[in-house]
Amino acid sequence: MAEVTINAETAAMPDDPANVVLGVKEKVAYSCGGFADNMIMALFSNYMRFFFTDILFIPATFVAFMGLSASLWDAVNDPLIGALADRTNTKRGRYRPWMLFGIAPLFIGTILVFVTVPGVSPTFQRWYSFAMYFLFYLWYTIYDIPYSAAVAVVTTNYKSRGSLNSYRLGFGNIGNFLVASSFLMLVPRFGGDNLNKGYFWTVVFCMCCTLPFFFVAYLGTKERVTVTEKTPPLRESFKTLKGNTPLLMICLAHICWGMHGALLGSRIYFFTYVYGDTMAFGTNVAVWLAGMSSGPVVNNFLLKYVKNKRTPGMVCWLIGGLVLVGTYFMNVTPSNFLFYNILSYCYGLCGFCGLNAIFACWPDLTEYTKAHYGINATGFLFSFINFVFKLGVTVSGSLFTYIIGIMGYVPDVEQSPMIKAVMKSSVSWVMGAFLIIGALFLYLYKIDEKTFDELRANIA
Repeated sequence: MAEVTINAETAAMPDDPANVVLGVKEKVAYSCGGFADNMIMALFSNYMRFFFTDILFIPATFVAFMGLSASLWDAVNDPLIGALADRTNTKRGRYRPWMLFGIAPLFIGTILVFVTVPGVSPTFQRWYSFAMYFLFYLWYTIYDIPYSAAVAVVTTNYKSRGSLNSYRLGFGNIGNFLVASSFLMLVPRFGGDNLNKGYFWTVVFCMCCTLPFFFVAYLGTKERVTVTEKTPPLRESFKTLKGNTPLLMICLAHICWGMHGALLGSRIYFFTYVYGDTMAFGTNVAVWLAGMSSGPVVNNFLLKYVKNKRTPGMVCWLIGGLVLVGTYFMNVTPSNFLFYNILSYCYGLCGFCGLNAIFACWPDLTEYTKAHYGINATGFLFSFINFVFKLGVTVSGSLFTYIIGIMGYVPDVEQSPMIKAVMKSSVSWVMGAFLIIGALFLYLYKIDEKTFDELRANIA
C-alpha cells in the first residue's frame, strides 16, 4: 500500500467546484429516498420474520435457514452491484440511473414476499417464500447501494456530507416510524380476521406510498463530483479492503448495529409471548422510533462542535447500550410500561446517533481509498459496508429464530420459561452489548476533519 506524505503546503486546499454546502431543499429531496427505503426496511425488520413463523407457520428453524442463505447470496450480489454502479457512465450520472430503474423490481419484489399462495401444500409455500425472500435481497441491493453511494458524488464538503446523512436518516426514521407503528392497526382494516390477506394488502398499501418519494429523490439528487480515475477491474477493487483500517472500523461498527437492529425486530415476539400483548409492540415501536427520529437531529447539532464525525455517535452508543442492559432487570408490566417506553425512547435516540455517525463517515472512505490505493471504488466500498451490515442483521436474526426453534417454539401457544428467557435477553442486555462493542470500534475510527482535508489535498 502506498504511504501518503502530507506537509503544510500540500495540505492547502485546491479549488474544488464540488466542495459545496448543500441547501435544505436538496438535502430533503435526497432524503426522500431514505424515507421510502426505510418504509420497506420497517416491513423487513419488524414483520417479515413474524409473518413467516406466525402467519404462514413456517418452522422457525427453516426461517433461520432462509436468512443465512440470503446472507450468502448477498456476499455475491452486493459487491457485484456496487462494482457495476461504479462503471456506469450516463447522462443521468453514475448512480442516479440505478435509483430510477431500481424502483420497479424493489416495489414488486417486496410485495411478492408477503404472498400466501392459495391451494398449495405447506412445503410449496415454504419454498416459494424462500425464493421470494432470496430475490428480495437482490432487488433491495439494486436500489440501496447506488443510492447510498450517491452521497460521495453530491458534494466533497466534509460537514455537508455529515449533515446530508443526518437528513437522510431523519427522514428514514419517519418512514420507518409510520410503517412500524401503524402496520398492526392496518392489518385488520385490510383483511378483517384473515391475517394473510391483511398482511398482503397492508404491504401493497405501504409500497404504493413509497413511490412518490423514490421519484423525488431521483429528480432532486445532483451528482457534482466528476470521477476522472479509471475504474479498476473488480479484482483490483478487492485490494482496497487490505489494510484499510478506517473501512474496517466502520464495517465492524456497522455489523454491531446490524446485530442490534435484527433484535429490535425480535421484540414483537417479546411483546406477544412475554408481555402478553402483540399490539403493545406497535405502541412501543412508535416510541423508540420517535427517539430514533430525534437521533439525527441531535447528531446534526453536535456535528458543529466536534472534529471527528464519529464522536457524538460513539458516546451515544455507550449510553444507549448501558440503558438497554439495565432493562434486563425490569419485569415489564402494564404498571411500568410507560417507564419502559421512556427508556425505549432514550436508547432509540442514542442508537440512531451512532448509526448517523456511521453514515456520516461512509463517504469519506472514498477519499481515503483514492489517496492510499489510487483507486476510485465508491460503489464497491459502500456495497461491502452494506453487505457486512446485512450480514450482522441476518446472523443475529437467524440465530435468534434458530435458537427458539430448536427449543420447541410453536406459534400461538404459551412458551416455555427458557424460550421466554431467550426473548427477554435478546431485547435487553444482548442488544446493549452490541452497542457498547460498536462504540469501541467507532472510537478507533480516526479520519477527522483535518485528516480529510489532507487526503483531498494529496489527491489533488
